[in-house]
Amino acid sequence: MKRLLTLLLLFCGALAQALPAHAQNGSIAGRVVDAESGDPLPGVNVMIDGSMLGAATDLEGQYTIPNVAPGTYILKASFIGYRSRQVDDVPVTAGQVTEVNFTLPVDVAGLEEVVVVGYGEQQRVNLTGSVKSVSGEQLVKQPVMRASVALQGQVPGLTVTRGSGQPGSDGGTLRIRGVGTLGDSNPLVLVDGIESSIDAVDPKDIASISVLKDAASASIYGARAANGVILVTTKRGRTDRFNVTYSNFIGVQRPTRLPEFMGGYEFMTGLNEANRNEGKNPPFSEAYINEWLQNHESDPDSYPNSDWQDLVMKDQALEQQHNVSVNGGTETVRLNGSISYMDQDGLVNNSWYKRYGLRLNTDVRVSSKMDVAFDVSARQSNRREPAAGMWRVFYDMNRVPPVYAAQYSNGWWGPGWNGQNPLAYTMDGGTANTTWSEAAIQMRAVYRPIRNGSIDIAFAPVYSTTDASDFDNTIVTRQWPSGDVAYIYQQKNQLSMNNARTLETTLNVLGNYSFDLLNRHHVKTLVGLQRIDNQNNWMNAYRDNYRLPQYQQLNAGSIENQQNSGSASEWGLMSYFGRLNYDFRGKYLLEGNLRYDGSSRFAEGRKWGVFPSFSAGWRVSEEPFMQPVTFIDDLKLRGSWGRLGNQNIGLYPYASTIALGQNYVIGGQPVDGAALTALANQLISWESTEMTNFGVDVSLLDYKLELTADYYVKNTSDILLRLPIPVSVGLTAPYQNAGKVRNTGLDLSLTHRNQIGGLYYTASVVFSDVRNEVIDLKGTGPYNYSLTTIREGESMNAVYGYQADGLFQSQDEINASAKQFGTLAPGDIKYVDQNGDGVINADDRVVLGNTIPRNTFGLNLTAQLKGFDFSVFLQGVGKRYGYLNNEAGWAFYNGGKLQKWQMDHWTPDNPDAAYPRYTFNLPNNQQVSSFWMTDASYVRLKNINVGYTLPRSLFAGSVVPMEGLRLYFTGQDLLSWDAFRGYDPEAGLGDGNFYPFVATYTVGLEARF
Repeated sequence: MKRLLTLLLLFCGALAQALPAHAQNGSIAGRVVDAESGDPLPGVNVMIDGSMLGAATDLEGQYTIPNVAPGTYILKASFIGYRSRQVDDVPVTAGQVTEVNFTLPVDVAGLEEVVVVGYGEQQRVNLTGSVKSVSGEQLVKQPVMRASVALQGQVPGLTVTRGSGQPGSDGGTLRIRGVGTLGDSNPLVLVDGIESSIDAVDPKDIASISVLKDAASASIYGARAANGVILVTTKRGRTDRFNVTYSNFIGVQRPTRLPEFMGGYEFMTGLNEANRNEGKNPPFSEAYINEWLQNHESDPDSYPNSDWQDLVMKDQALEQQHNVSVNGGTETVRLNGSISYMDQDGLVNNSWYKRYGLRLNTDVRVSSKMDVAFDVSARQSNRREPAAGMWRVFYDMNRVPPVYAAQYSNGWWGPGWNGQNPLAYTMDGGTANTTWSEAAIQMRAVYRPIRNGSIDIAFAPVYSTTDASDFDNTIVTRQWPSGDVAYIYQQKNQLSMNNARTLETTLNVLGNYSFDLLNRHHVKTLVGLQRIDNQNNWMNAYRDNYRLPQYQQLNAGSIENQQNSGSASEWGLMSYFGRLNYDFRGKYLLEGNLRYDGSSRFAEGRKWGVFPSFSAGWRVSEEPFMQPVTFIDDLKLRGSWGRLGNQNIGLYPYASTIALGQNYVIGGQPVDGAALTALANQLISWESTEMTNFGVDVSLLDYKLELTADYYVKNTSDILLRLPIPVSVGLTAPYQNAGKVRNTGLDLSLTHRNQIGGLYYTASVVFSDVRNEVIDLKGTGPYNYSLTTIREGESMNAVYGYQADGLFQSQDEINASAKQFGTLAPGDIKYVDQNGDGVINADDRVVLGNTIPRNTFGLNLTAQLKGFDFSVFLQGVGKRYGYLNNEAGWAFYNGGKLQKWQMDHWTPDNPDAAYPRYTFNLPNNQQVSSFWMTDASYVRLKNINVGYTLPRSLFAGSVVPMEGLRLYFTGQDLLSWDAFRGYDPEAGLGDGNFYPFVATYTVGLEARF
């Protein structure tokens, strides 16, 4: 690697010395105007194709590209909102000025939009694969801290699901065209060609995001592309004058939805009823309840009525984001740099998230044949939360009944529920702090030895660290009024520290060449190689019994129980790949990709895999017989097939490993040992995915209406399973490539754009339907978990339990039904005897519904008029079920509290109730069943954005050279239409231990200087 970099630097130096003198060069100049009005167009990019040489037009539409070496070039002019134009064979003579003028028509369709694809770019009109691009301007309309959330509802076939609203943990889980494996289903995310996290980039630094959905577009990434690929491209400098832009937003967060709990009186009377229903003595006497009613407001210490939500959570939490960027350059050097800061407060005490970011992208034109780029990015993220864990805070907040004290008037901590006091966790239980840091450098050189040919070499080291420190403090709770110790939570305070460091280096070498034959046949070729090396090491340390808890350092703890551990790992990937694009007169389109991957994760003879793909397109609208059909502007049919791989199945699963730390007794003395505990499988390899895709792209009515539709079949095979082995072996069975999963689906997007006078508006709809099915488990399984199952013929992670048939209404009905769980009474849940054997048991469980959304959709409306801009975005999912159990769904579970909807419970006078009769931990009603299933489909008012850009004339002659100022208001996650009980429908499954999602109300500005 060092030799390669040395040779590269020497090569660049020798080439720079051989550059021709500027005096021998010529220049290109001209003017760009609007095709309809003839008015000059300022800010148009005029570039020499295949180089970084170009210029931007001034206020009069004039441009000049100086210092152009003699030769013949292709010149392109592009501007947002207009169709690009190209002039071929532009001659440049030494010492002469070549004049080239452009007339640009308004573009309402953007067919000539350049879309980022694997290792390059393509015009959208020439795409044969299924690729959806989202611009950075679309992302920043939403005041989100994470780009993953901004993609929700934007791309058909991409499902974004959040699992928490906690600052620092509120990113979205991305799934492209369903879940295809029992293991890692995350798509490959590349930021400027380097693997990263989509949330590692400030949304304001993003120029575009391309989602590669089918195998034809993703197979160029081979063994890492089975779950789809997302390409993030950051902003780069332009060749006009330098601009400084400052943007920010400041807002408040409020929970979208919280369960409604009843107060102390309803809890006590309800719990008494539950105990009477079971033949038990009520825990609260009528005398005490009356006494509580008379005194709980005047003496809350003796008669608590704790609203745990109100005590633990803030009414609102602040958030803010700031970004300063610099963009511009000359014909020789262009740069885009930014610094960003984000601060998000949590809804509970001692919780927040902060992120700092730095990015600098620099492009240098060394000569007309060589460009170099040097990109640097760095970020640091800090998250704080209570040491007990945010899940524990919300679990107990939603569980501990109101009749237990949280904090007395003199400051003592109340006992809560058996010492579990979520308010004390957040105030006095210590904190957990995590810091993520990352620094990345990418050095790139592009050399064009011949016309239409280039060699592209890029090297990128990325160094990242994770540092975590968790200090659990002792909490003493007391009895009132004596002050006697009731419980001690965390008997010994303790400190755990963790450090992990990763260095990953990526080397890409690409060769590109394109040519035309007879002005009809257009060919583009790409060949390349890639090498990735990853090294990781980590260590943990632990001590307890801190006598001075304010000094939270390892050396301040006791050495009696100190512990430490650590390890390291490494892996590598070597790849060769190529692509061939061919089109005949822009009408018949063909593309082929081939990647050959070798991974260190597998044994000799199994390291290498081949991943091909083929795609074709037919632009029917270019045929002579279509010319009379004037309302169709563009019609393209597409088809593709390809094979992809998934190497994320663990490190070296083929190798036999020895487990250290095994304890044995030899000669009566304990000794440390090691043992082989699991069998290995040297034949193991990557999971593979084959996908077939058929699509159509249509533009109608003078490009005012666009429709894209795709139908696909995605088969994943060789999924890792532990197939049975004889018990006599005495070891855990090895993983084998065996399972199969299929996803079939439909992706649709429809966009209408139009301009009426000064009003420009768009309306776009995206919709996807995906059916997921486990095809083959090779005789293993089904894999049943507490709520879900994985079994052949069903969707992955489907809810699995008993089919409820309403509530028993009489003892005679109970006597005539199959035997169920425990002692039954009218008002209990009645289950269906699926096999008719007269007994309800595990054999009667069935699949109740899917937890994976089958449908996802989004509706985006935008309008612009005289400086005002307005947008509305709705997003949702359909045909998805949720399940809330334990404390989230059952009244009085483990002594827990009572929700408002549970007040509608069965009694002889209320036989059509929504909730069974009150019981206290009886088994029958707490089985996993359809009775507790909830439709988790929803439609959400995701975003409203209203902005106004002040006229530029207001700043003419001002002391501050401001070019533009936009002020805006945004609301995010404002409303939801659904039938989900108590919690936000996006939560899906759970025990009530998740941090609620938040609605945000923000104001912001964008100022350009």
